[in-house]
Amino acid sequence: MNVRKVKKRYFVFSILLFLILIWFSYDIYIKHSMESDVIDYLESNGYQDEEIEKISVSRSKPGITASVIFEDEKDKIYLYNYEDGEIVQSGYGVLNND
Repeated sequence: MNVRKVKKRYFVFSILLFLILIWFSYDIYIKHSMESDVIDYLESNGYQDEEIEKISVSRSKPGITASVIFEDEKDKIYLYNYEDGEIVQSGYGVLNND
């Protein structure tokens, strides 16, 4: 292999690695922003930090969804999404604790 081919492969590999790192960084940023926005939404609706047991954010079919479990309702899960740039409760369900 000549030096030119090695440099080209290194360049392509570097660009791909850079794009993957950007994608993962963006994903982490979006999930953190969603969690922060849900906390702000819940606090503006009268909830305290101590009342929130767990918040998890994940990618889903409609976009990004935050799942919230409250301290006093550990058997239920509430789902929140962005709608027109605002956080809205999009659903809820009962957890199966078998």
